Amino acid sequence: MQHGFAWNGTTYTTLDVPGASWTWAYGINNKGLMTVEWGDSAGNYEASYYDGKKYKTIDVPKAVNSYVHGIDSAGDVVYASSDSTGLLHGALCTKCTSSGRKYYKFHDPKGPKNTAADGINDHKLISGNYIDNNDVGFGFKATY
Repeated sequence: MQHGFAWNGTTYTTLDVPGASWTWAYGINNKGLMTVEWGDSAGNYEASYYDGKKYKTIDVPKAVNSYVHGIDSAGDVVYASSDSTGLLHGALCTKCTSSGRKYYKFHDPKGPKNTAADGINDHKLISGNYIDNNDVGFGFKATY
């Protein structure tokens, strides 16, 4: 089994979503909230955040797979998510760690095949990548 981990400079903490086949850790914000991606019993990719005590699932609605990546200090989270055809969509969840959560799916206009959001910062900037019609990959930076 693969495990996620957090390191505070002196100690490693193993991260395992209860019942998951595997757990990977991706992002951490200034408040210590972490994004984790994990595998369910059907082989799907699921998304959660971890607050140091419990895991809260934050899958992109109607997505087959949710590939969670970065988190900012406001609790906004970025993803790649796949639909039933396997197409990747970028996704943003604002206020994802609170009750006012809203999801937005997007594609880079030049990347109709696949778009993935990877990073987010406290200045409302998102970084990611996309694939164009010629199967060439590019990076992007976007604001929200």
